[in-house]
Amino acid sequence: MEVVLDLRALPILNRKMVKEISARKFFETEYALVQAQAAQKVLGYYADKLDVKKVMPGLLDSYGTAGVTWLREQGISDGWQAPHTTGAPIRDYYMGKQLKVSLAKYSSLPTVEKAIEKMKSGGKPTPTEALLIDEIKRIRDSKKKGEEAWVAFEDKAWIAAEKKAAVERARALIFEIAQTTFALIVGQVWFAEFASLDENEMAITVDGTTIQCKAEMIDLQIPV
Repeated sequence: MEVVLDLRALPILNRKMVKEISARKFFETEYALVQAQAAQKVLGYYADKLDVKKVMPGLLDSYGTAGVTWLREQGISDGWQAPHTTGAPIRDYYMGKQLKVSLAKYSSLPTVEKAIEKMKSGGKPTPTEALLIDEIKRIRDSKKKGEEAWVAFEDKAWIAAEKKAAVERARALIFEIAQTTFALIVGQVWFAEFASLDENEMAITVDGTTIQCKAEMIDLQIPV
């Protein structure tokens, strides 16, 4: 019997990656991920309003309506999430490392409804509301729907395609961040701009916006 292991999705570590890890590039990628997640959230909001079906490509054809219903009950659908499981009692743990990253004022995204209300009121949006509003305006401008685009939008196919593209972009950024994190932890190195682990903060400017960023390497207990 011949077994083939596909390792293309695993992070790869080489000497060049360990020697050239840029904090600025890493934080810029983290911010790009927040932008992509904001786009996902807005497009998901419209997809729900328009009842864009959430069925994995080919899933309905392969398993039928009853099969799709059962898979959803187990937590399996087109959007990734861990299937429902029952865990065994924790009996031991090992010590590991975790890279904790924070972007000031970008810790969590508000609801799309809140961003829409801010648009209507004309008030000054928070940084995270501004990301959602930028995506809402992009949809409006792309489809030329006018000022009420966020109230009535009918192009299901366009929304579905844009949502898929946003998901793929977010996944690519997550993988890029994972590769850098892997290099830092396994290579036991720190960002090139910092002299030691105690030096871990930096301000970056993206599209005229200045963001305070911080990365911490912390020890943690991992249950097994």
